[in-house]
Amino acid sequence: MYYIHVEDGQINGAGMAQIINDNYENIEVSKEIYDDFRADRDKYIYKDGEIVLNPEYDNILLQRAKELKLEENVAERDKVLFGGVTYQNILFDSDTDQKINLSEQHKRMSDTDTVLWHGMNNESLLCTKDDLAAIGELIYGLTGFVWNKDAYIKDQIQVAETLEDLANIEIDYNYGE
Repeated sequence: MYYIHVEDGQINGAGMAQIINDNYENIEVSKEIYDDFRADRDKYIYKDGEIVLNPEYDNILLQRAKELKLEENVAERDKVLFGGVTYQNILFDSDTDQKINLSEQHKRMSDTDTVLWHGMNNESLLCTKDDLAAIGELIYGLTGFVWNKDAYIKDQIQVAETLEDLANIEIDYNYGE
């Protein structure tokens, strides 16, 4: 025998034995419902003395899928956001520290100064003030693109009304390719 246990009008678990307690009802269910419930507790509710399909279950599934899609978006966004920018065939960091360091170094340089600037792979480039400005512009361009795209994708996820709508949202942060 398979039971879903209800305490004070709320589902509180399932088992193959009854709970003997005045606060509990033991609703006998089929093995299929029991297995479904054990796999996903949100699929069923207690209503009018019975265990029935949750009328909000499709919305629950959609919300779960949206959360997963948002996590996927964050992972893809961050991969591109922190993946660096290429200037003169050298990959440079694109994080906030790099922006600050470039800006500060740029302020301190004269138009004739040069500085050795290191890329992500320990490659170096002898940079002029204009080179640092160009690297900075690449980073700011990437950052602006990524955050605008992030907002757009999050909006699409938010307004998706079905799992199919959600599946059709493309998370693509290709920039300048």
